[in-house]
Amino acid sequence: MSDFRRLLACEVDEAASAGFVLLGVSAFDHVLTEAECADVPFFFHRQARERGQEAEFLVIERRFIAMLDSLAKDGAALVHRPARLMPLRADAARYRAFVRRSLREKFTSDLYFPEFGVRWIFGFDMTHWIILPDATRADEVKALAQAAGLHIHVAEGL
Repeated sequence: MSDFRRLLACEVDEAASAGFVLLGVSAFDHVLTEAECADVPFFFHRQARERGQEAEFLVIERRFIAMLDSLAKDGAALVHRPARLMPLRADAARYRAFVRRSLREKFTSDLYFPEFGVRWIFGFDMTHWIILPDATRADEVKALAQAAGLHIHVAEGL
């Protein structure tokens, strides 16, 4: 299997052991303890809306969208299993709707960004995952997260 196919098929918990670099991108600056989780007012869109904090959620959502847009400068692709790609234009309504639904945990799939050679795996609780083929562009991807007001709190395989 090619490295590209392995990257698209790899699971988050296998990334580092498979020779890839794994970055956790989060709204939080560290992995939260159980006690800290109890103090977080919301972790997902529906919860924020029900608690009257949708505006605060949307601020965080825009940070993730800014990072995703930076990764998608030269295009993106929806990852279909097994290792098939469906090209998406970052300025298209379909891409925008997919990203919003995924950030709101209503749809889960992955995106591949050919310019960076990375796969974005939508996660839960305002934390998502990026698998890079190697460390070559890791600092650049970390800088994109920082520029968007996000944090890298897990880094394996560097």
